Amino acid sequence: MLRPPPERRGSEGDAPPVFNTLREHPMSMEELKWPGIVLGLAILLIVVEWKMAARKKEGVTFTDRQRMKGIFGVAVALAVLVYFVGLFA
Repeated sequence: MLRPPPERRGSEGDAPPVFNTLREHPMSMEELKWPGIVLGLAILLIVVEWKMAARKKEGVTFTDRQRMKGIFGVAVALAVLVYFVGLFA
């Protein structure tokens, strides 16, 4: 059984904040919602690209894979950008 950490005595500025619920935590799910949506849409686009490339006569080629990796890289960069815009807005 885990014991709660001992309370710190002293000035209030020294003690770290205690968060009882997820909503009170500064890294709440609201801040991760939009980057998750961006990544989800990118993965959906990659799946559509894969299906379209698989229908070609040659199948999925190296160039198709490179394009999908590029889409994923751009999506990760956009998700990070969306996260920081939401964090500092």
